[in-house]
Amino acid sequence: MTREHFDRIITLIEEEELTLGKACKKVRDEFNVKGISRGAFHCYVCNDKELSSIYARAVRNRTEAMFESLIDIADDSSGDKRTILTKDGREIEVEDTEFVRRSQLRVDTRKWVIAKTLPRKYGDRIFDDEDGPQVPTVSIVIDSTNKNR
Repeated sequence: MTREHFDRIITLIEEEELTLGKACKKVRDEFNVKGISRGAFHCYVCNDKELSSIYARAVRNRTEAMFESLIDIADDSSGDKRTILTKDGREIEVEDTEFVRRSQLRVDTRKWVIAKTLPRKYGDRIFDDEDGPQVPTVSIVIDSTNKNR
């Protein structure tokens, strides 16, 4: 793997929102070379802080773009209905349940990936510091001085 391959993979991750595996495959095809894989990519960047930082930024940017796409997917109702022809020759509109289910699956999958990739920002847990997730707590104070019970 060369720096040119690395740079192209980063561009594909950031701009086309490809996964690392798909970006590596596309670079293999574009450059007509073998040996570019997820494993080779990780070996190439593992001991280089600058390259690791560039890759981390690309993954963050892709994740942010995925987050923004959630609204677009949820708002897209263009395929929610389809027209069918009845036995008596009338055209009627019916819900395209496959399209609706696919849209829900796309949203759910992206939400899961986003929460796993950027848990501090999009995860379900609350992070107060760098020590890890904090469990929300509730304090109960009992006033024992109230004698009118």
